[in-house]
Amino acid sequence: RRLGCQRALFDLDDHSYLNGASRSPMMKHVYKAGCDAIATKLRPWAIGSDGAEGAVKSRFARLIGADAADISIAPCTSHAISLIAANAKRMGKVKDSSDAILIIQNQMSSNVIPWQQLCKDTGARLVVVPEPKEDQTWTDAVLGVDWKGVRIAALPPALWIDGSVVELAPRIRDKCESQGSWLVVDGTQTLGVVPASVKSLRPHFLCASVHKWLHGAYGTCLLYTRPDLQDKLAAIDHHERNRVGADKIILPFIDGVGYEMRFQPRAARLQAGGRPNPILLPMLAESLKQVLEWGVEPIREYIRSLTSRIHEGAPKMGYILPPKPWSPHIVGLRIPQHARCNAADCVKFLKSKKILVSERLGAIRISPSVYNTVEEIDNLLVALQSFADSMSFKPTRT
Repeated sequence: RRLGCQRALFDLDDHSYLNGASRSPMMKHVYKAGCDAIATKLRPWAIGSDGAEGAVKSRFARLIGADAADISIAPCTSHAISLIAANAKRMGKVKDSSDAILIIQNQMSSNVIPWQQLCKDTGARLVVVPEPKEDQTWTDAVLGVDWKGVRIAALPPALWIDGSVVELAPRIRDKCESQGSWLVVDGTQTLGVVPASVKSLRPHFLCASVHKWLHGAYGTCLLYTRPDLQDKLAAIDHHERNRVGADKIILPFIDGVGYEMRFQPRAARLQAGGRPNPILLPMLAESLKQVLEWGVEPIREYIRSLTSRIHEGAPKMGYILPPKPWSPHIVGLRIPQHARCNAADCVKFLKSKKILVSERLGAIRISPSVYNTVEEIDNLLVALQSFADSMSFKPTRT
């Protein structure tokens, strides 16, 4: 099944928005779901009992091949990772200087800062995998460092700044399993574009914020927890929603005791505080439904048909591509070192042409999606050539 351009579902103007890795524009029917949800506050008795929580969990579970009971909801990725880090300390998974946590160079901060704090609290070491050498992949680089004492490998499937791929399965997955390390995956930049199955990846935890490739609004992160860990974990915020009896409107007060302290079973025990958001979750339920209707593989192949044109054309102008393998949906171009300009200059130039991309740690990050057209990519290439000509940098000869 092939997917065509889905621009009609969005309300885009004459800008070429090639910045899905930053935030996705909202689909019109998702916007309507949000407006309808806001309107229920005019008559609060019309607000549903679960705020679409069940639909969100079941649809995300379907996306990754899990069970809805394996999914919990957090406000953001850093909250989800902080929850995991707190449990790593509480369970003695990371306890002292003999233990280490492994990340990669330039990894997104949401899956780094909580681990830095855990190292500060316990004396554990943070092992930072350097960028791959010229003949290496990220997977080679990750497996090439000293894994002594590594108790947690906290990794992305793709680097957020340029889309270079970190192939987690089978080699990194198998390395984690062979020495009992937790594999903690931040899939924010891949879920919804790159097919993922927890049955094959076998992560201990997999999370994703929803405002990028899952086409949701800000304020929600979905967290998968492996079933054999769920009942061993504890929440980091304490409230009635993650306690036994949370299906009741109000937990009963137990005389002389207070409220029920036993956690709910499965991943529900990890749920962040507050009632299910009656505005954000109906919107997310709609966007997840649309992603599932499109199909992740057709999404990937449509976007790959766009990025492949950039991979082919940009090096001929002198731009430098990241190490292979490449993500299907994010291209990070770098300016030659001898050029009298930088990535930020190029991003500013493209913006003057109504082409919107990002600069991320020295890379021109281009991230088209299902709402972009071949014509937009061709116009981008024309603009990139114009910028290269104006700055007088040429292709590197090999």
